[in-house]
Amino acid sequence: MPKFRVMSRFSDTRQKTRETAHRLLAEGRRAHELTVDSIYAEIRQGSRTTINDELKRWRDEQSRASELAPSLPDAVSQAALAMWQVALEQGRAAFDEERTALAERTVGAEAAAAEATRHADAARAEIAELRRQLADRDGQIALLRADLGAEREAHAATRDRADTRLAAEEARRLQTERDLADERAAATDALAALQHDHAARETAFRDELGRATERLEAVQKHVLLQLAEAREATRRADADARAARDEAERAAERQRAELAAAQTRQDALAARLEAQSALLAAQTERAAGAEARADDLRERLQASLRRPAVAARPTGGTGKRGAGLRPAR
Repeated sequence: MPKFRVMSRFSDTRQKTRETAHRLLAEGRRAHELTVDSIYAEIRQGSRTTINDELKRWRDEQSRASELAPSLPDAVSQAALAMWQVALEQGRAAFDEERTALAERTVGAEAAAAEATRHADAARAEIAELRRQLADRDGQIALLRADLGAEREAHAATRDRADTRLAAEEARRLQTERDLADERAAATDALAALQHDHAARETAFRDELGRATERLEAVQKHVLLQLAEAREATRRADADARAARDEAERAAERQRAELAAAQTRQDALAARLEAQSALLAAQTERAAGAEARADDLRERLQASLRRPAVAARPTGGTGKRGAGLRPAR
């Protein structure tokens, strides 16, 4: 949907540019002497481009006003120009309002047209979809009709086969009933023969049962006798077992007593062995002491043998006696 841009009214910068130009002109400045810098120095806002455009437009208006009334005084010309400016601004404001309203109405109309177009497109799409569905249903109906015809033909063929099969089944049923009647008659005869044979076998079985009962009673008596003998043998075996167990306990008691006595003797022998070991150790120690003393005596004897002989005296007799001495062995 196209968009319209509505022109805004004169900005505050343009309005102040015109007011400042009128004021400077009233103060005695000439129109051609007014510059962008002088206007900007007064209003201190807006862009220089906007001020330049509006100042050019104001100069053009001043030139046209001067051409229209060249003989009028300046005050009258300025007043007429101010009135013209006010009328021009009011006309522009009214034009802007009309343009804004027209743009709004145009936007509303375009929105309504777009909505109508959207609804029309949706309706056309829905119609196309309905037509497509109708075509699909027509095709489905045609297929269903074809299937129904084929189904009817198949049903007719199936019914014919079923009738044929039913007739064959009926014939087989009649034959089966006849065969069953024959089998029942044969079964009745066989049952009578079996009942007669069963009666004969039952009589023979009862006779055999009587004889078996007699044999069983004889066997029971024999078993009871053997059972009594077995109980007596068991009683004697239990008595023998108790006697053997008592004898074994007495033998075990004797063995425990002998074991205790042997342990006592072993303890005594161990004590004696320990005492003899202590005595042997003492004797060994005394022998070691005696041997040490003997070694000491031998060393002392050897030392005494190594000593020099005592010097002889000056007298002869003494010297002879001293010369005859021998070291003791």
